[in-house]
Amino acid sequence: MLQDAGLSEKAIKHALGMIEISRNLDLPKYESIAHSYLANVYHDIAFYEKGIFHGKNGVQIALNKVSDGQEALFASLNAIAINYDDWNKPDSAIFYHRKVLSLDTLMESDLMQTCNNIGNTFMKKGLLDSADYYISKSVRLNQIGRSSHGLATSMNNKADVLIRRDKIEEAKMWLDSALIFALDSESLEKKRDVYNTYYRYCETKGDAMCTVKYLQLFHATKDSMVNTEKLQVIKDLEKEKLQAEKEKVIAEKELELRKRNIWIIIFVAVILLVLALLRQLVLKKEKLAQKAKLDLQDERLRISRDLHDNIGSELTYMASVIDQKLYVETDEKLKAELSELGDSSRSAMSQLRETIWAIKTEGITLDKFRDKLIQLTLKYSKTFNIELTVDFSGLNHKLTTAQVINLFRVCQEAINNSFKYSGCRNIIVQITGNKEAISFSISDDGVGFVEAEIKRGYGLNNMQERVEELKGSFTINSEKNKGTLLEFSVPLNE
Repeated sequence: MLQDAGLSEKAIKHALGMIEISRNLDLPKYESIAHSYLANVYHDIAFYEKGIFHGKNGVQIALNKVSDGQEALFASLNAIAINYDDWNKPDSAIFYHRKVLSLDTLMESDLMQTCNNIGNTFMKKGLLDSADYYISKSVRLNQIGRSSHGLATSMNNKADVLIRRDKIEEAKMWLDSALIFALDSESLEKKRDVYNTYYRYCETKGDAMCTVKYLQLFHATKDSMVNTEKLQVIKDLEKEKLQAEKEKVIAEKELELRKRNIWIIIFVAVILLVLALLRQLVLKKEKLAQKAKLDLQDERLRISRDLHDNIGSELTYMASVIDQKLYVETDEKLKAELSELGDSSRSAMSQLRETIWAIKTEGITLDKFRDKLIQLTLKYSKTFNIELTVDFSGLNHKLTTAQVINLFRVCQEAINNSFKYSGCRNIIVQITGNKEAISFSISDDGVGFVEAEIKRGYGLNNMQERVEELKGSFTINSEKNKGTLLEFSVPLNE
């Protein structure tokens, strides 16, 4: 399918063209199927509301205009269900999956797929008994049909249910079988899914080497699914960039050599005269710098200790008192207010810990900054089911306390905005250190916006002010349905 190649825009145009042609030729069955196809395209790019709209159009056409509309009806109902499922509306998803099961003539492959989908939805809701019932049914049907692809899917889901029930060893047997059928199906998607479940199995079991092994297999399989044409484009761009960098380095070295040859004789005499004095000055400066460093570290420890012992203990006490009152309170309105106060105090405590970390920790480098950013966003990534990638490249500079606090808050605000408002499925953070500056790029594949059409809130203005406080530059680029890219850089301290 076109959307499998990452060409969602072309896939949408293709589907709309199919709808128009089918309507003009009075072919309602194919018009209905085209709507279900478009619903699946919108599902794949996380535009679930539009996906459901076209799925329901397909249902209406199949019911009202197609004499034998079971095939078209199944496709549209299934598309609606999976859109609701990934939109985190499991009850609506199950409602439409059950409509599929109520169809008079349902192909065995469709029945297997639907049972597996219902089981997967129940598993997301934590209703493991219901999930196990439908997934087990899907396994039995796939065993009859002997579909390697179907067996890999249903057996992998069966193992997932068992892991959630802490039946680890039983889960391992199902996983082994799922992997056999995934390999037999020659589907990279199925192998990726099974390796992912193996990874969670090993993690639950507490086997670190096993966890690392299957995590590597998962990412290797996932990476191999990337479109080869895009990989070639990336390779060509990297090759051009490398060549340009080589030419730049050669030119700089030649220029440097010419300048050095001109001035070397002049500087030799001066260097010899001032060498002894310079050595004394350097030693004195090093002693002063070392003393200042020790004094600064002592002050950092004192401030962080005061923050933790005073403000931290007060915030902890406030959260504890609020939780106790929340436990005994019966008034729902007051409970909601107490819950909000409790969340605010815990959020303040979390931000205080991050500030203490920035003040107390000496020599925070860019790779440590990246690790802290991953820790911060991990819980949000799991909650919103969004994949977050944080990469670092270039020179591993040490950051000042002011840089750590301001840059961390800017990244935190930008990522939170993407999680909450963009409707994205992926967020990529790229941190780059070079000779003159530290650069950040934060992008998502969400709905985007036109900046002229929105009113800048406190968050965006605050991010820009923090960057400018560090003498840096800040830009934001966004287009509707094409995601958002936020770039900022700050110069290094001399």
